[in-house]
Amino acid sequence: WATLSHRWGQADILKSMNSNIQELETGIDVSKLPATFGDAIFLTRHFGLRYLWIDSLCIIQDSAEDWLKEAASMPNIYRNSYITIAAAATENSTGGIFVDRSWLSTSKPCRLPIQVPLAETHGILHFDVPFDANLDGKETNYLRTRAWCIQESLLSHRLLTFDTLQMSFTCVRHDLVESREMPHALAREGRNTFLEQFQGGAVSLRAGDGETLRRMIISWYDILYDYTRRDLTFSNDKLVAISGIASVVGTCIQDKYFAGIWKHDMPRALLWSPFEEETLLNAPHESRLPPTYRAPSWSWASIDSPI
Repeated sequence: WATLSHRWGQADILKSMNSNIQELETGIDVSKLPATFGDAIFLTRHFGLRYLWIDSLCIIQDSAEDWLKEAASMPNIYRNSYITIAAAATENSTGGIFVDRSWLSTSKPCRLPIQVPLAETHGILHFDVPFDANLDGKETNYLRTRAWCIQESLLSHRLLTFDTLQMSFTCVRHDLVESREMPHALAREGRNTFLEQFQGGAVSLRAGDGETLRRMIISWYDILYDYTRRDLTFSNDKLVAISGIASVVGTCIQDKYFAGIWKHDMPRALLWSPFEEETLLNAPHESRLPPTYRAPSWSWASIDSPI
């Protein structure tokens, strides 16, 4: 099967509800689906796949029981899918996947032959000359601001992204973009290192291998740095939206998880703080308490703020 990563936005799209689930199970009129879903169906068929998983249709949205069950299955849904289609070019699911390209040149790829002094070896240096260093990736990829989408991308063995500029493909070996050819070594830099590091499960960590454990914990903190800078439509999803990643990490490090913090690393994990608020008088971010209780005060999940 294929999976779809998309941004719901404020559009009123077709969703599975208790009131219509029986009707949808008998068949769905494709003409009633938003453009992004229709394009995803086209791609799924093009890949020769029979099934497509879309969260708004495969989870009964007004059923807390079904929602919790499917949320717990998220690691297996995305990690075991053949490919994840990321519809990143539009702000909501009515915009479609195949949109007019912005074609904004952000850099000029260059190849420069080099000769190593006092040696017979030589090679090619690959680099990009930026045209606009201030261009934010969030301006070209609408999924980069959504908290739920971080685990959808990291848990996917194959991620095919359509943003406003181009198409890209990321797997555990390469990160390829449509606009340029890259040598093998350069293409590996943007690969999915999360799955590469954690896909072995508990076997990935040998007994007494403290260095590997340290790197795994640091990877978790790197993910949190990105995750806490993303938006959630529903504040109470703070821990649930990253639970798939936590499940994979926990299986590898064989540790207990308490409200976003690993027991093994508890002393260091308690040293988190809202980003920049301790050092800047007029910090660009303001931490806020959620409207309802979400996590104990010692957890980073207790507030809405980058950490």
